[in-house]
Amino acid sequence: MSAGVAKQPFSKRIRSSIRNFKTRLRHLYWLQIVRRVNVKAYLRHLIDADQDFEDQTIRDDLACIETKEYMARARRVHMTLAEIPYPPGEETHWFDAYDGDRYLHYLTLTRVKKAVEDAEYERKKRRREGAELSIKWLTVIGAIIGAVAGVINLYITAHKK
Repeated sequence: MSAGVAKQPFSKRIRSSIRNFKTRLRHLYWLQIVRRVNVKAYLRHLIDADQDFEDQTIRDDLACIETKEYMARARRVHMTLAEIPYPPGEETHWFDAYDGDRYLHYLTLTRVKKAVEDAEYERKKRRREGAELSIKWLTVIGAIIGAVAGVINLYITAHKK
């Protein structure tokens, strides 16, 4: 044995190797799985992991993804940006990203999110009310058919004797 270096106890080496394994597993999870499946979660993780994050490109990428997602949903509910007022002090809703892509101003995006979610809720509500109305009519028709069948059965039974 060397005189200057003391060997760590076995339990500390095990704890250290388990901690390293958990770190590598967490890194593998974020880099290999989440990055490919849920890009928004991966970008949010990168931003949250480093509080002093100076790189604007990741924030631009996240804003571009959210803008594309909500603008597609807005088209489905027939909503345009003309309905949304400009943010205070701005002449347009759009910013240019580092790669030439465009994304919405943060205030505009939050207003679009709220308007789209409200419009989708109203659309689902109307669809649900229409389904309830059709179920009511089917119930009425079924009751009428049952009543007519009962009357015919009574008539046939009474004339049989």
